[in-house]
Parts: sequence; C-alpha cells; structure tokens
Amino acid sequence: MPCIYNECMPSYKTLLSAAIFSFALLCPFSNAQAPGSPQVQEFQQVEDKWSDAISDKDNFALELVVSPGIVDISGTGEVSSRNQMIVALVKKGAPVQTLTQTAVDVHMLTDELALVSGTYILRTKNGTDVVEEKGIFTHIFQREHGRWMCIRSQRTIVVGDTQAKTTLKPPVKK
Repeated sequence: MPCIYNECMPSYKTLLSAAIFSFALLCPFSNAQAPGSPQVQEFQQVEDKWSDAISDKDNFALELVVSPGIVDISGTGEVSSRNQMIVALVKKGAPVQTLTQTAVDVHMLTDELALVSGTYILRTKNGTDVVEEKGIFTHIFQREHGRWMCIRSQRTIVVGDTQAKTTLKPPVKK
C-alpha cells in the first residue's frame, strides 16, 4: 500500500521535539537535574506562575514569565508570539482555560539558559463542554533581568490520547 505523506512522515512538531531533546542530551555543557532537585523546584515555581496566569486570565503575570520574543508552538501546532498569547487570553468571549504544568527535568545549558521538559494538562471550557488536552512540553528559559523568562515553548499532545479530542461532560448534579 502506498504511503500517504501526512500519515508516514513525522510532523514538524515531532522533528522539533526530537531535535531539542537530542541537543539537550548530547550537549557536553548540559547538566541534567533529577526530579525534586533545587533546579526542578525553582522551575516548577516558574511553571506554576505561568499556569496561574492562564487560569486567572492575568496578562501581567504572563508577561513576567514569557519573553517578548517568545515563539510558542501549541499542542495543535499553532505558532504564537507573546502579544498573540496575551490577546487570546484576555479577548472578550475567550474560553476559560486551566493549565497544569509539571516540570520533570531541567538541563542547565549555561548559567543563563535552561531547558525544562515536563507534562501538562490543558482544560478548555466552552459553555458546559470541557475539552482536555494532555501532553509533554519543552520550554527554553533565559535569565533576563534576574528572572527566568521563556524564550521558546513547544507542546506535544500525547499520542493516542483520546481525551484530547473528546468533549468531556461535567458531572450531573443531583
């Protein structure tokens, strides 16, 4: 049976993820940190600030963790800048979202550059419908003005996650 291009070729997101992880694993300057290490805890606090900003629709808090030059690639492949992220967050009628990000591993590439990988759950509520997206993320942080700011963000939906496209109904109150 002939190969259909979209089914046989890996997506650019898959290739980008593989390239970033390969770089982090092969880079002689990288310093992997185990879960629970001070570096993982430090970046978990940054990830929590990011999650809270999304959940609270707080554009000012989001500006404190994402760099003005960020390139954000969502789990669905949409590419956004910081301004686009903020507009999507605060625009009238925007769906309510909750984001949970868990830092799993930190590679300190230099004192000013870190690669953080982990898992995420993004729940989007439109009316009574809730869509849940689960996946992994890779964030590259740079220390700017004494704080860590994300300069690159890429999410990948977990392969085979049927809930990523399924509408979940909230429990019925009795």
